[in-house]
Amino acid sequence: MPNLPDSLPVIVLEKCNVFPKGLLPLYIFEPRYREMLAEALAGDRMICVGTVDPNQLPELDAPPVFPTSTAGLIRACIENDDGTSHLILEGRKRVRFLDWDNSRPYWQAGIETLPTRDEDPLCSAKLAGKALELVRGFIARGLEINEPLVGHLDSLSTPEEIADFLAYHFLANPLDRQPLLGMTDLAERLEFLIARLGVLAPDS
Repeated sequence: MPNLPDSLPVIVLEKCNVFPKGLLPLYIFEPRYREMLAEALAGDRMICVGTVDPNQLPELDAPPVFPTSTAGLIRACIENDDGTSHLILEGRKRVRFLDWDNSRPYWQAGIETLPTRDEDPLCSAKLAGKALELVRGFIARGLEINEPLVGHLDSLSTPEEIADFLAYHFLANPLDRQPLLGMTDLAERLEFLIARLGVLAPDS
């Protein structure tokens, strides 16, 4: 993927985020976000989701969102007769918000990418295998999951893909998985994921 721009438009949402390679359906209806969408479609088709931090107070110069997100590419968009739109946002790269611009009807954020560090690939591979084993155990014990997701588990080829896929699809609460977006160390990310999966494990 080409380098990201220095800034991206941000749609501010409660309890909503997207991970790299994840797909997020969005319904755009507010006038400010209709304008944001039109400008994004005319440009590089990229936006970010700013996930509201429930413990942060609103400020005049910045929205009350977590500092990390995922730059997303608008893969498909259908405009409805009433001016609203349905779109699919595909997560691409982890980013950190640096500064904010409110000169438009919507927020625009300066960003920097957050590359993943994998200092011990063998450890990461073992942790990824453990996370997959946990999820397969959930499924064996009757966890309801659609068939395409089950099939996709077999296609995951790297510990990073495993970490992001399992976090996005098996940690149902976006606030539970939000901290993972800011973790650049892969082993730390996988350890956090395994701990959360253990807490959320279905009853045997």
